Amino acid sequence: MFYKDRDLEISIPENVARLVLEAKLEDLPFKVLRKGVPNPPGEEDFDRYKKYLNVDKSRVEIKKEDLHFFPEWDDIQRYLIKTYGNPTNVYNSLMQTKEFSIEKVHASLHPDQSDVVHLCCYGRVEWTLVDSEKKKEYKVILEPGDVLYMRGFTLHETKPLSVRGSLIFMNLSYEEFPDYLTDSFKSEEEAQEFYKQQKAGFLEELKNR
Repeated sequence: MFYKDRDLEISIPENVARLVLEAKLEDLPFKVLRKGVPNPPGEEDFDRYKKYLNVDKSRVEIKKEDLHFFPEWDDIQRYLIKTYGNPTNVYNSLMQTKEFSIEKVHASLHPDQSDVVHLCCYGRVEWTLVDSEKKKEYKVILEPGDVLYMRGFTLHETKPLSVRGSLIFMNLSYEEFPDYLTDSFKSEEEAQEFYKQQKAGFLEELKNR
């Protein structure tokens, strides 16, 4: 139910758009398209874009005029825009983590305010996803080429299992993201204490619904 393989009879962007539509019709909190993008961008592509921007952050917005750096993702997000009824605001970004984030919580348990379509480009990431309605927790490991659809407001947490890079589409533009990332804290202990308290708060709220 939560996983599907790529349909070789249709294009890659059509596969991703169909993933979203099927998940919505099935009313699922998430769904994964295994090996949906067979040759995703690699670490050198991410580094090239960040060098062009002259930034060194783990999450970087990809402006519309810069999507040519990731041409296949540009095609995919065009299909997603149509799928979401041509929304005025869309948000594309990349997420990249290095050795210091391996086996550590990178984004602690939290909900996003819109649907998310997430392409794992290189590396491996463990996702914890919570179905709030059924109060069930799922563990998903994304491999290179896997595409994750996640319904808006689904509680989720990520832990890189290696160096990794991902491309992300959201149908709602954020002016500023919450400060969930490990590199925003003064120490690892401070980060883990924040994550522990935040996760406990979300789970307590869920239990009391």
